[in-house]
Amino acid sequence: MLDGKRLRRYSWQWELYNYPYGQFTPQVAIHETGHALGLPDYYDYDASVGPKGGLGGFDMMDASVYDHNAFSKFVLDWLTPAVFSSGSQVYTLRASGDYPEALIFFPGAVSGDIFNEYFLVQNRYATRNDSRLVSINGGDVGLAVWHVDARLNSYGTNFLYDNSYTEHKLLRLVQADGLDEIELGLRGFDSADFYRLGAVFGPSTYPATVRYDGTPTEMSLLVESGTGPVYSVSMTAAANPVLRLSSSALNFGQVNICTRSDLAITVYNDGGGPLLINSISRVSGPSDFTCQASPFPLVIPAGSSREVTFRFDAYNTGPLTSTFAINSNDPATPQALLTLTGTGFIPEINLNIQVERRVERGWILRRSYARITIQVSKAAPFDVDSYRLTRQPAGGGSTPQIVQTFSDADFSSGQVVNIDKYLEADQNYLYTIQALDCYGRVIVASSEEKTGLDRLRERILKTINK
Repeated sequence: MLDGKRLRRYSWQWELYNYPYGQFTPQVAIHETGHALGLPDYYDYDASVGPKGGLGGFDMMDASVYDHNAFSKFVLDWLTPAVFSSGSQVYTLRASGDYPEALIFFPGAVSGDIFNEYFLVQNRYATRNDSRLVSINGGDVGLAVWHVDARLNSYGTNFLYDNSYTEHKLLRLVQADGLDEIELGLRGFDSADFYRLGAVFGPSTYPATVRYDGTPTEMSLLVESGTGPVYSVSMTAAANPVLRLSSSALNFGQVNICTRSDLAITVYNDGGGPLLINSISRVSGPSDFTCQASPFPLVIPAGSSREVTFRFDAYNTGPLTSTFAINSNDPATPQALLTLTGTGFIPEINLNIQVERRVERGWILRRSYARITIQVSKAAPFDVDSYRLTRQPAGGGSTPQIVQTFSDADFSSGQVVNIDKYLEADQNYLYTIQALDCYGRVIVASSEEKTGLDRLRERILKTINK
């Protein structure tokens, strides 16, 4: 009782958390005023029953931060969302903090109908009451998609659902990453929960555009263009994508080992809804073939196409075949197969090694060495990674010692000559020249052994102090 008046309903909020110190902040007053205007709490009163997490802290009526969401503004008549219910259409959504813009999409949706089930999308660019969202993606927050079920109870006096005790929520943030971390009680909202350029929300995405009772809406939202304060979304209803490949096979032909070749196919979307290529994976065959497209999903709007590149990185020799599965949201062909063929090739390479044992005689020393001539010829162009000349005592039993390595450039005249010095005069040696590919594998080799008896044919190149 105050001055003969009895207070019946009132809104109470503090001005300062630690009165009389500190500085006034308006968030609590805004939140409580929201109640005075008729808005409910969106946070979860009791995590032990009903769906968890509220809105993950992403709302003035949840955690007393950020702007009121588009549903609250719709209830308060602060905005009237555009409505999409059939056909196809492109909509532009500006920052909801600056403009009273949002979009409802649902089969049978009617303009101005608050008390029903529908999806509601708005652009939450970091401005005004959302300015604190600048920490998310530099302020380019993206589109928030809400699943609303605002049907009334049988008396028409209140919402049938709430965010605490009922089987599903009155208002739910559709989390674009599909992790449902808010409902699992793992964390609040985060950057990955918003839809940005190229993202799709449709019948075969997760989350999907299905009613709470599990009935498909057959609607799709594609974030077609834009960034930051302005986004454009392409909406389609009751339309499915249709995948078509420009070819079911790619033949790379003959490719030299250690080289690569790229070929592309064109993926067409002949349907009326956005086509999502969720993955392209090799299901059989060698790993010489790879798909160069990433990251997934690849989004192809209705009536459009996209090139996808495949690579043959030749490792194995001979005819090779791999099969790739292209997995998409095309309900008629959820998996299309593509066959890749090619031949890993090494042309005929001839190596010829000639070893001549010689002796250099001096006044005191008598040194044995070998003059080694190596010749290379190829039946077709091919880049040998390296040539390796080794020596080991004849008869085996010891590891070959590398004498010298060469490159193709050393054989510009077709041959090289190498002098192997300081040999034991009475020792027999086996010389081997090997051609190696870029993986260190021996392509071809040639050997020649020279024994001590060859001294009969040695020539004296130099005499010192006779």
